[in-house]
Amino acid sequence: STRMGWGGDGRTIVVGDVHGCREELEQLLRACRYSPDSDRLVFVGDLVAKGPDSPGVVRLALSMGAETVAGNHELKVLECGLRMMSLQGSADPNPDHLQASPLPTPDAAQGGAEAAPRAPGGA
Repeated sequence: STRMGWGGDGRTIVVGDVHGCREELEQLLRACRYSPDSDRLVFVGDLVAKGPDSPGVVRLALSMGAETVAGNHELKVLECGLRMMSLQGSADPNPDHLQASPLPTPDAAQGGAEAAPRAPGGA
C-alpha cells in the first residue's frame, strides 16, 4: 500500500483524546471512511486512560501505522512503568528523555523569545 500523507492526494485525519475507547475510535474511522492506502492518520495525544481498552487502542494505532504525539496520559503511563521497573532494579526512574523539554513559544517561532520549558506530564 502507498501512503500519500503530506503532499499527496490523501487526507490527513487528526484524532485526539481517544482515552482508551477503541470501539468508538473504530466507529469514528469508519464514519470518516479512513483509507490506510491514501489517508494519513495522526493521533495527537491521550490515546490511553479512562476508557475500557487502552491496550486495544495502542495495538490498533500500531497496526494502522498511525503517527502519534504523546499526551500527558501516555507520559504518566511511561513514568509509572519506569518507576515500577526501578523498584525491581531494572530501570532508571528519571530518564533524561522523559524530563522537561523546551517547546517553542509563538515569539520563538518568529525569531523572538526563547523556547518555553515544558513541565513533565503537562498537557
